[in-house]
Amino acid sequence: MHGSQWIDLALPVLLCLVNAPEAGVLQTERFDAAPAWVGWNNRSTAFETRAIEQDFGYAAERSVGDHPGAIGGLVTPVGVPAYYARPVKSSGFDEPLSASGTLRVEPGAGNTLFGFFNAGTLNEWRTPNTVVFRINGRGEVFHVHIEFATAKWRAGASVIGRYDSSADRMYPLEIPSGGTHTWSIAYDPERAGGRGEIVATFDEHRAVCPLADGFK
Repeated sequence: MHGSQWIDLALPVLLCLVNAPEAGVLQTERFDAAPAWVGWNNRSTAFETRAIEQDFGYAAERSVGDHPGAIGGLVTPVGVPAYYARPVKSSGFDEPLSASGTLRVEPGAGNTLFGFFNAGTLNEWRTPNTVVFRINGRGEVFHVHIEFATAKWRAGASVIGRYDSSADRMYPLEIPSGGTHTWSIAYDPERAGGRGEIVATFDEHRAVCPLADGFK
């Protein structure tokens, strides 16, 4: 599990142990006494409790490029949702979406999404109902990915860099941290034969991510 979450099992619980010696045998566990189950790392003391710091939003004293004022700050990867966004109305993948701006990524590690998302369905890693950039901090450099996920968690991605189709592997461009960059992201429901497609730019680089059949 990511983050903190309690899971309570109701009594009794019926278990179908498909990997038991007699596969498919229905067994009942009532939990009125400690069951002889095997636990692994379920009461771990290996990690100390750590405070999570989020400190981002609008800041008049910050700037990116020549214009005063910026949105940004410290973003800490964590399972608990945190965002700063302007609400917009959208019918999802049936209509176009586009945004553009400038960006600076400071040196350090991190994992930050920015773009279009549904605040009511945020759910950790590749969250549903999104058309976004993913910025992966790698110290003195960072990587830029684009990705989408549907309401049913059907997802796709591309990268600012290159894709090797023979190896089915993405090779992200290593971009030096600390500089100022221009970006754009646009979703067009009519592209890719009507399946829908995302086109993203980062400086002079371009990435394209079509939706698969039925995803829209």
